[in-house]
Amino acid sequence: MLADYRAAYGAFCLRDFNASGADPAGGIGELRDNETRPIPRAMMALQGHFEFAVFGDDYDTPDRTAIRDYIHIIDRAAAHVAALKLLEAGYSGGSFNLGTGSWHRGRRIRSG
Repeated sequence: MLADYRAAYGAFCLRDFNASGADPAGGIGELRDNETRPIPRAMMALQGHFEFAVFGDDYDTPDRTAIRDYIHIIDRAAAHVAALKLLEAGYSGGSFNLGTGSWHRGRRIRSG
């Protein structure tokens, strides 16, 4: 369905994973009383608020913990703006994973 829509109108499918971060100027961000997500909890632990623990030690990874893919919200916004500019320039679009790598039509391409 996405391929048909893209062929007819042009479209991007931007899949991202764990968005994290805040605006460096402090204009936007997040602060929760009961934070549960790993990146904010890690930052709070570094500030001495509490201990930080990683659970799960039976994954098939080098350190036996789960591998997570994070993208900073500024990078996420930049990817969306770039996709819109490409559509305006006549590019038909595509599907991309935003994070440590990108995929296009089933092939891995370098991100950067």
